[in-house]
Amino acid sequence: MQGESKLCAGYWGEDDFSLLVALDQELLDEVYRRVREVVASHGSSVGFLPSMGVYMLESARELGDDCYAKASFANTQGKEHFETRIWFFRAADWKRQFDEHLLLSDFHYALRQGRIGFALQPQIVLGRGSICGAEALARWRTDDVELDPEEFIPVLERTGFIVMLDKYIWKSVVAWLRDQLRRGFQPVPILFNISPVDVATLDVPEHLGKLLKSYGVPARLLKAEVPESLFLQDPDAAHALVSGLKKMGIGVFLDEFGNSLGSLALLREAGVDAVKLDQGLLVAGAEKDGRRAGIADPLLSLAREAGVSVIADDVQTERQVDALRGSGIRYIQGYVYYLPMSPADLESLLANTLLVERAGIVALGEQGAKEPPAKDDAFRKGFFAR
Repeated sequence: MQGESKLCAGYWGEDDFSLLVALDQELLDEVYRRVREVVASHGSSVGFLPSMGVYMLESARELGDDCYAKASFANTQGKEHFETRIWFFRAADWKRQFDEHLLLSDFHYALRQGRIGFALQPQIVLGRGSICGAEALARWRTDDVELDPEEFIPVLERTGFIVMLDKYIWKSVVAWLRDQLRRGFQPVPILFNISPVDVATLDVPEHLGKLLKSYGVPARLLKAEVPESLFLQDPDAAHALVSGLKKMGIGVFLDEFGNSLGSLALLREAGVDAVKLDQGLLVAGAEKDGRRAGIADPLLSLAREAGVSVIADDVQTERQVDALRGSGIRYIQGYVYYLPMSPADLESLLANTLLVERAGIVALGEQGAKEPPAKDDAFRKGFFAR
């Protein structure tokens, strides 16, 4: 076969081989078939399928280590697809990987330079317009602009570096709370995010416990947001996390609620204090005719039965607010009230005691918890126009 096809083969080490040959799909298929036969001849205990990455040379001048690197990259990409084990190099995938590596390098530099921080978005009591808490949202400032979290959070999640970001944000939030207390202020509880990667990497309750003790901040001032997906991926770890946090006195909110078919059964077992209702379950009906979307009704009913409060997240219009009245939803978060703001701006808002409910978001099952009275929202506009 080598003489017929003018094929040049090389061995790179371990189980890596390389071929230099004129592009011919039939030849590639034949090579792959013969390699599989050799693998199969060693019995089923080998436990893997061979794979091939292909890079097409523009000219002979391209020959070099870079060609092998690109073919090897294509091979790695192909291992993720079992329907075909021969994968051709894609320049877009190569660039995306390069951009991700560059972003991760910039992220480490930004941490060292103090360019990573957090903004706070207030959470509102529906019918009152008063602030009962705030969510800490990661922010990354560059020389020219603030990066959209959607540009870096998914990359950090995928590569595991989200743990570094989350630990930094947790520490920053606790330090800010300590500063508030030392200056005689009484802050509202702050909600922070926990990623499934955090749970897989470290003992989150233990880490937070040490952090709170070190800074002298009471656990009641922290609320943890746990994604619903964690309960689906690793139920045991999710329940252990919720149990550990609640023993410390940290409230637990369920994020992404309603996104899966398991949501109804999940809420009965999760043991959380509140849930965030995906705004997509509400927006369509509210925008269409001013009424609540019917798909949300079973979720709201179950939340009431479980004694769990519901936060309508990402509420953006007055029409959506009107659609939520009378639904049993007690709390709202979204641009219709406040944009995410700096900690200093939130401090200014909290200075107005008429605007604040420092008890935070209260579960319906807690003693004394009642539906808020229907009043005009005195502070509706907030920072929306700023």
